[in-house]
Amino acid sequence: MDYYTCIKSFHILVQEGNFAKAAEYLKVQQSTVSKRIQWLEQEVNFKLLERTTRELVLTEKGKLFLEESKELITRWYNLLKSLDGEANIGSGSIYMAASSAIADFTITDTVHKFLQKYPTICINYSVRNEFLNLSKESLDLYITNLYIPTSKLIIREELIAMNAQIVATPEFLARNKIPETLIDLGKYNCISHQHAKDPSIWRFTNGDSIKIQSNLSHNNFGNIIKAVKANLGFALIPTLYIQKELLNGELCIILPDHVSHEFKIYAYYIASKHRKDVVSMFLNFLRQQLSII
Repeated sequence: MDYYTCIKSFHILVQEGNFAKAAEYLKVQQSTVSKRIQWLEQEVNFKLLERTTRELVLTEKGKLFLEESKELITRWYNLLKSLDGEANIGSGSIYMAASSAIADFTITDTVHKFLQKYPTICINYSVRNEFLNLSKESLDLYITNLYIPTSKLIIREELIAMNAQIVATPEFLARNKIPETLIDLGKYNCISHQHAKDPSIWRFTNGDSIKIQSNLSHNNFGNIIKAVKANLGFALIPTLYIQKELLNGELCIILPDHVSHEFKIYAYYIASKHRKDVVSMFLNFLRQQLSII
């Protein structure tokens, strides 16, 4: 017996709700799961579960242990995989979805690159706008730019805080005086994002902030980019979304010292499903791709 295997079995047992389903998930005998839980309870010296004929009920210490051990077991898993070099992972499947706001900009390309590197892995991938019930939809993973409150069984992981900068078109800048300060910027119309923490205030990593004037707000960056290209004003946009426009000169950055981390990308997954090998592989691969963009 070892801590990693037994704690993992404990998490699966809580997720599945009974020993039979946990054993089926782990592909072991039901008695094996029972022995792992008994060993773990002996090691920690308290009961994790109250067993009845109808259901399993977490004890108060069991609830605390479940919550506190999530990060521990994830770190241990990642350590093992980094030492192993992912040598033993060659197949598997991922059922995942991404919000349309970020799918076209980065997630879809990352899925393709991942499959180029791991062609024996299968991915069932869809683009969805609404937040999904992961269990009901049988999803391993949902990736979005939205911060969504979660239950105890769903983990929200911040993958990256995107670098966002203030942009406008060369035509708009040619018709207006280029702002040299945030005070100058406050004289012009800006396009806001509805899902920002406070759409009317732009905050920057240097501690500065500005209350913008805006006659247009959108709930996705694709439409905000179109509005900026229509010369409707300035916008605060993650550079991840506008790399092509910045390279070909369609958009220009103003006040380059003012960078915002207001917009982020999150992964949502059922706690124990994160330890499905191929899902962990994909998340690690996605982090690497986002870090070099």
